[in-house]
Amino acid sequence: LSQTVFSEAANANISIQKALREAQKENYNSEELNTVFNAASLYFNALILKSNYLIQYKNLELTKSNLKIATHNYEAGQAGKSDVLRFTSEMVQNTQAMVEALNAFQQALNALNEVLNNPMDAKIDVDETELESNIFENYNYKQLETLLD
Repeated sequence: LSQTVFSEAANANISIQKALREAQKENYNSEELNTVFNAASLYFNALILKSNYLIQYKNLELTKSNLKIATHNYEAGQAGKSDVLRFTSEMVQNTQAMVEALNAFQQALNALNEVLNNPMDAKIDVDETELESNIFENYNYKQLETLLD
């Protein structure tokens, strides 16, 4: 029966293992922060793309209204066929822009679902807010602080 009282190699190995464990812990913390950052970036990107989609949608509705007015003016003899054709062309272009904006927004929501580990078919939406709306009043900043430390 033998028992080691002191071993420089064993002490060095223990120190190395502690340092490796600490490095792994810090690597994990770094990955957590990267995930939080990615989720926040994807959220704000989705907000931007949603706003772009809503702008394109309203633009299309306005173009449809202008086309209706141009058609009535043409039928009444107040305007030429060129106005009707111009707004028809604009309506087609705006429809395409709206569809592209909607697709980009849907892709952003899919990316957000992925980083949140939700099923890809999970229905989510991003809410618009203003900084003055006091949305952050009830947020637990201490929990975020411990995550960042």
